[in-house]
Amino acid sequence: ATTVVANFAGRAALAQGPSAARIWTKSEGSPSADARYWGFVVQDTNFGFLGLMTYDMQTDQILGTFTSVDEPNNVGMSPSGRWIVAQYSNNDRPLGPALPGGPIAFSLDFASYQHLRPNGNVAHTDNARAANGDDVFVGDDYNSGTLFMTHLETGVSTDLFSLWGVGSNFYAGHVSGKAFDRPGWIVASSYGGNGGWLHLKVYLVELRANPRILHLAHDHYAGGSYFTEPHASASRDLSRILFNSNWDVTGHANINAYMIEV
Repeated sequence: ATTVVANFAGRAALAQGPSAARIWTKSEGSPSADARYWGFVVQDTNFGFLGLMTYDMQTDQILGTFTSVDEPNNVGMSPSGRWIVAQYSNNDRPLGPALPGGPIAFSLDFASYQHLRPNGNVAHTDNARAANGDDVFVGDDYNSGTLFMTHLETGVSTDLFSLWGVGSNFYAGHVSGKAFDRPGWIVASSYGGNGGWLHLKVYLVELRANPRILHLAHDHYAGGSYFTEPHASASRDLSRILFNSNWDVTGHANINAYMIEV
């Protein structure tokens, strides 16, 4: 059964109003932990970028819109629902040429913002809860070679550990901060590297400087495309983790989903 929970057709409050034809998170973003607050990229019928918007599903209200020339890779809400996080690249300048590039957390009405990793080369990120429940932004910075977290309220960024200092000078991976009921932890899964203890692993990382790191599994990734990479994702209580893998067979022919019981 399918149920329509919101209809935005003809709503003038959308970014760029009548031109708006598509809204989505661009596949990687998520709502707030309670699924009340949503952030969307707004596009026209040809997927041309029009702006960003925030939405309260409980009251069926569009809370704010933002327009710029630069389009983020994806958007998602912080777990608390207080921020929409736009994953801009370090070359984007959505707030003007004089301000830093990189990912930005906006308030729901877009009246205030925080730069989350100014001028970093940031990729494969997620929003999570710190041990005290605060909203944090976690990801890989390939300029500094570190896994980092940034506090959304203060903008203070903390390096968790060096990706280059683990027996490897190359690393690529994904993170999941969806264990909302076990704050203070994220799941990471690596798919690229040339050695080191975290190469082709699924592991847990504590959200603090000098964190505990718990090894869970080898992911057996054998190369291919973005969709064959092991995108590990945590359950809310962190009791189970799903990841995909082509399990030592290059390409798409052998992709399956695997579950780790923690």
